[in-house]
Amino acid sequence: MGSAAITHIATIPSNVRRTPGDVLEELFSIGNSEFNAGMKQSKYGYPILGLYELVTLITLGEIKTTWGMGGASMGWCYVKTAMWQDRWKEEKRRDSRVKRIF
Repeated sequence: MGSAAITHIATIPSNVRRTPGDVLEELFSIGNSEFNAGMKQSKYGYPILGLYELVTLITLGEIKTTWGMGGASMGWCYVKTAMWQDRWKEEKRRDSRVKRIF
């Protein structure tokens, strides 16, 4: 039996969306050449500016009850404003809530 939870948060620019053939392969990356060649199922790619692992996961129950989301996302989604403010807005306490991956 599986379970659903939010475990990581990625920071992406709001105004950049790439299509296959449009990604610079010289940059540090994983899978850019495959994406550019059309070998991935994704239609769009987004540069990841930062990746964070949550110290305390957000459970499926919280997703449904606290933030009124219908259920687990089947891919990625934007963090709801209320969720961000509750968990990560205060910069002075952010280090105890997330671990920066890069």
